[in-house]
Amino acid sequence: MPYPSHGSEGTKINVGAWSSLPILHEGRVKPLDSFARVTLKSFAQTDSLRGLSASEWLALSVFDPATAVYIPAFKIRDAESYGLSKTKNRLYSYTDLGKIIRDNQDNIQKLIQIDEKEWASSQFNLMSHYQHYILYTQIL
Repeated sequence: MPYPSHGSEGTKINVGAWSSLPILHEGRVKPLDSFARVTLKSFAQTDSLRGLSASEWLALSVFDPATAVYIPAFKIRDAESYGLSKTKNRLYSYTDLGKIIRDNQDNIQKLIQIDEKEWASSQFNLMSHYQHYILYTQIL
């Protein structure tokens, strides 16, 4: 496995049991695995990351956030416009995403005040990155 095992002090999480825990998401109770897959799909446009299933990624995010913030889990197609180097799969970490948010804080605050129907494509992308950043911050 490319990332450390889940849990502290060598304790491993039972991913099968974890995956079946109920969670309220989008007004419905569903297995945690469904939430993990939907969330990772919205971030990375895939339901697994380099040997981690969506449930394993979510468990790592919850139980070992210090490691999780460095896992490339966010698809950023316009990364070069934010000063990030292009990667092969266009996946970037939460720390990379945080740089984008910090560097564009003024733009984000202005866009919050404007109807999204008036946003340009690049502004919509920035706000999408911002929404992903907020959601993952909550998960962490």
